[in-house]
Amino acid sequence: MTLNTAAKAQASARLSSSWLGRLQKALTVFCVLALIAAGLTAAACAYAGVTADDNPLSFIVGDVPQLEQAMEDESVAREAAGRPAEVAYGNPEGVRLQIYTALGWLPSLLLVAGLLFVLRRTIRRARQSDTFSGDTADGLRLAGRLALIGGLVAWLAEWAARVTLNNASMNLRPGEEIWAYIPYTLRALIVDLPWLWVLLGVGLLAISAVFARAVAMREDLDGLV
Repeated sequence: MTLNTAAKAQASARLSSSWLGRLQKALTVFCVLALIAAGLTAAACAYAGVTADDNPLSFIVGDVPQLEQAMEDESVAREAAGRPAEVAYGNPEGVRLQIYTALGWLPSLLLVAGLLFVLRRTIRRARQSDTFSGDTADGLRLAGRLALIGGLVAWLAEWAARVTLNNASMNLRPGEEIWAYIPYTLRALIVDLPWLWVLLGVGLLAISAVFARAVAMREDLDGLV
């Protein structure tokens, strides 16, 4: 009976190690792909910054009265009808455009690469020692914190970069940046929060707590035996 139990335990360990090995290889591939995507994004942003210097987007054509007056007074609108219009689209400098565009994508890609690296390291340690160990619980806890806190930080950095880029393109007067984006800010706080990162982080923290509890229970049983 004892031999059968030991054989079953060894077979289960081999199966677990094989499955963890395949998962480790998959995480390695995904981590490399995330780093490649981050590099391509940075290169594309650098190219966009260079082309922005060569091809400015700002242009002015003609003149019209104040738009506010035209909207409030119908006679002013009729008087302005048929006149040439003034059009201006601000173009940030190449360096600013490069930085803002990169900040709009790179944080999430780097976060994905970092999270995959932490999970891969955790699985490698689990294969080398024991699946239910303190190192596994610590690795999952670190991954959960990285997903939860890093997801919020990456989302905030990307959102701020895109808003800043839009403000630079719209030629808003000082003080208009805040008021122009209050509706979007309220919507972002409710709808556009990185709920996927939040759920992933909470889930990993819960799994790490289960692993830590299992390790503590096994240590208690070993002490009793």
